[in-house]
Amino acid sequence: MPNSHLQEPLTPTKYSRPLLESLLQRNEQWSQDIYSVDPEFFPTSALGQRPKVLWIGCSDSRVPETTLVAARPGDIFVHRNIANQFHLDDDSANAALCFAVEEAGVQHILVVGHTICGGCKAAWNSAKEDADNKSTALSRFISPLIKLRHELTDRKPSPTFQTLVEENVSEAVRKISMTETVQNNWAKSDGTGEGVQVHGLIYHLETGRLHNLHVSRLPPSPAGTPTEEEVAEIGAVDPTRASVKRQTSFSKLDPDQQLSELLKELRIPEKRED
Repeated sequence: MPNSHLQEPLTPTKYSRPLLESLLQRNEQWSQDIYSVDPEFFPTSALGQRPKVLWIGCSDSRVPETTLVAARPGDIFVHRNIANQFHLDDDSANAALCFAVEEAGVQHILVVGHTICGGCKAAWNSAKEDADNKSTALSRFISPLIKLRHELTDRKPSPTFQTLVEENVSEAVRKISMTETVQNNWAKSDGTGEGVQVHGLIYHLETGRLHNLHVSRLPPSPAGTPTEEEVAEIGAVDPTRASVKRQTSFSKLDPDQQLSELLKELRIPEKRED
């Protein structure tokens, strides 16, 4: 008999009901709280979404994007996975990116890592040969992270665990900027600098604060296209392609101007006075 080894799902027991009931009660209270502030919020939200931000973050339960920037449903389009990675051959991540940019019309892509990341810790403690271990879905998924960890070993000064956490974010920012979705978006901006922006952030579990890594990639500005050195920095791409010539290098952004202004737009609005 096919799949005879699989267990049938169990009927909810008295041990599972309290947790489920608690979640439902908390949801009821939350929806009532929103309604009391804005009775039209949910009917309006049901009509469609126009988020300004795509958040690519870690699955860690301690890093809930909407909560930590005091946002509301509809403010942030989200893709989360183990250790906030972005693989160029990952259809799930690329589909989320494509929909967010081309359909939802996001203006900013935030790659958000965090301190004490379990996925990065697993990679940090792995032997070099573990990068070739494909035995489980988890080992396959963190394989690029293990490779990155061992590529850092020759750096001076010696890398720390936090170095891996930050480099993992930087690598995701770099890869996202190379995707067809972002390249096409930048090409359509036609040098106006108005295309999607890709940023890298770190969330500190110890303080609840976000930190800008200053590894942003921006669309080309009217000032011109990148130099050959900047294109070479991007990696294995063909510099003769027009889309690549439009790609920008790292941009040193002022966190008090760029990130602060972006997060201001995500704040829950104050209760309206009629």
